[in-house]
Amino acid sequence: MQTQGVRLNAGNKGFAELSVEEVTKMFRKAVKQAVANKQKKDLPVAKYSKKSGRTYLENADGSREYV
Repeated sequence: MQTQGVRLNAGNKGFAELSVEEVTKMFRKAVKQAVANKQKKDLPVAKYSKKSGRTYLENADGSREYV
């Protein structure tokens, strides 16, 4: 399965045979890869601050722009 350049590999199992934990682990890995790909391309990444309850864009240089 391919989503925006991130390859998800279920190994020898079909996706229907995966446990919730396995799917969660694959999802988190895919999100980390997608964020890393955006950062490599100097694109901002949308994030959410639990502390302030606000959404922001984080640029490759680490600066934040609250939206």
